[in-house]
Amino acid sequence: AVLIAEGVDPPLTHDLEKLMDALPSSKWKGELRRTVNLQVLSSWAAGSRYPALIALIAHNLVRSAFEGADSFVQEVARRITLCFKAREEASDSMIKVAARKSLITYSELVAEISSLDLEPHSEYLSHMLGEIPMEEHKAGRGMLTVVLVRKDGNRPGRGFFQLARSLGYDTGDEETFWKRGLENVYRIHNHPCALL
Repeated sequence: AVLIAEGVDPPLTHDLEKLMDALPSSKWKGELRRTVNLQVLSSWAAGSRYPALIALIAHNLVRSAFEGADSFVQEVARRITLCFKAREEASDSMIKVAARKSLITYSELVAEISSLDLEPHSEYLSHMLGEIPMEEHKAGRGMLTVVLVRKDGNRPGRGFFQLARSLGYDTGDEETFWKRGLENVYRIHNHPCALL
């Protein structure tokens, strides 16, 4: 499940060590190494498919492997919940900024997110800030991240314009595109029904 969530096509193997090595992110690998005996769990995964191997697996080792796997799954579920909460906090914060017809910097935005400790230029923040405008665009509300600007230029970063182009927007004149996008998002989030 973690491989699929990370966008990796899982290799066809029962060796959980090899599956772990396929993970692109070290945060998962460290958690796996701390909480799960992957060698024992690999034996169990193969043994459950091939009954002749089950006799080779001791009851205590199986229980230990399951407890470790359960612990890991609970930790993954906790982190996923925090990630969704962080995305919701970021989105809510940008909606409030748009309703005030204002702008917010990356540093100010991460200060508004209490569920995760994020840095203004972290990989997860970038990923999250790509998801939010795609969802808003699909819903016909423009790109909400138009209100998010760099501290050093009071304009969106390059990623904003790259994402806009990938969504089919004409960003030939980036300044005009940005200002029109701001007007659109401000109008949408200042509408009397916007908070319903």
